[in-house]
Amino acid sequence: MTLDWLSQNDARKESESVQGSEAWKKWRSKGLGGSDSAALFGWSPYKTVKQLWSEKLGRTVPVFGPFQQAAMDRGKRLEPIIRKRFEEIVGVPFTEKTEEHKEFSFIRASYDGIHRTFKNEDGSVGRILEIKTANQKDHAMAKAGEVPLKYLTQLNWMGLVAGISWFDYVSYGSDGTYERVTLKADPLIQEELLKRAKLLWKCIEEKTEPTDVDFPYWIYPLKAPLDLSGSEEQVAEQETEALVAEALKFQEEMNAAEARFDAAKEKLKKVLGDREKMQCGEAIFGWQIRKGSVDYGKIPALETIDLEPYRKGEVKAFYFKRAK
Repeated sequence: MTLDWLSQNDARKESESVQGSEAWKKWRSKGLGGSDSAALFGWSPYKTVKQLWSEKLGRTVPVFGPFQQAAMDRGKRLEPIIRKRFEEIVGVPFTEKTEEHKEFSFIRASYDGIHRTFKNEDGSVGRILEIKTANQKDHAMAKAGEVPLKYLTQLNWMGLVAGISWFDYVSYGSDGTYERVTLKADPLIQEELLKRAKLLWKCIEEKTEPTDVDFPYWIYPLKAPLDLSGSEEQVAEQETEALVAEALKFQEEMNAAEARFDAAKEKLKKVLGDREKMQCGEAIFGWQIRKGSVDYGKIPALETIDLEPYRKGEVKAFYFKRAK
């Protein structure tokens, strides 16, 4: 990015820099923003990529529940206070503003704070501030030095727009505690974000509904290979959470599909009636007689025989189910 472009961009976006203003809402509706990014990966707890697509086309309007709206109002009220405290800690001012990606203008970002000449530990310059008035779970993660997946995409998205690699994620909890997590951009996440953003924007322009095939749940790349020998896997907690979330999603889809298949079979049974079998299209269905299993407890000769020595060796089986 050139300084000339930055100055032009700043001037063009001056009236849109105040988040929540009507000018900002209008500007944001014409592109994809950082808060939209989690939906691209299937990491958003608030909306799917299809819902995001529908909103951008103006077909639906996002509806916020009372608790979510209260949380948003709290964040808007406290954000300037938290930013001021952060500035006192780091010793430099951070500016609230908006920007667009230099090459893809539909990729847009609203910064709670940005400082383009901030000196980082690796010699690079530029720092982005993201403020969250977090719920208890998210704030606990910040205390542990972690950023929730739904915000990890947002940070990397903002860095992608600004060309900045360092972020400060500041979490303010309902308990009045303040936590700061500093992290660097992840090129893998940014690469995937850019690819999916371009694909979704094409869907929006062409009014073609996105599919789960084009936007599958994205698993955060493992930092260590899985150890299949049974030793403890050295996998980051967030990566494991992503794998579990995907498995639960597929399990729910499989259960739903099985239920629909069972319902279809019941209807086919009625169609079959007393006939032995039928063929229709590419399928054949019908009745078949299966022999019952042997009831070994009723075999007199086995009453005095211990069957345990004849049992095959134990088999270690993996199971996965939703915790109660």
